[in-house]
Amino acid sequence: MAKVLIVVLAVMCAIQMGHALKCSRHVCSKLPRPYPAQPCKSEVAECPFFAYGCTRITVSFKMYGTRVDQDIGDCAYSHQCTSEYEKKLCDSVHAQSNLSDIKCNVKCCQGDLCNNAM
Repeated sequence: MAKVLIVVLAVMCAIQMGHALKCSRHVCSKLPRPYPAQPCKSEVAECPFFAYGCTRITVSFKMYGTRVDQDIGDCAYSHQCTSEYEKKLCDSVHAQSNLSDIKCNVKCCQGDLCNNAM
């Protein structure tokens, strides 16, 4: 019994001391003039051990004739890396009546900082 407890504790320590996945957590927006430039807010996020990978969501659209580009990144979970998730997210963008010329993309990747901002 003592040997089993030692093995279980060793495995738990190894899991917690393992390398945590790092993803770029960012929100970036590109707006045309005369809007003030918005710096890209970015940081390195250590993902929980159950994270699937990193995600990068890019959305581009025209709002009242003005082009807006957005780039969002964070840790990803398996449900966010499905075509159903991308469809649901992009359909919600397309449902906005004041937007046109919409491009929407959800990409998942695995590996440290594989989702760097634009």
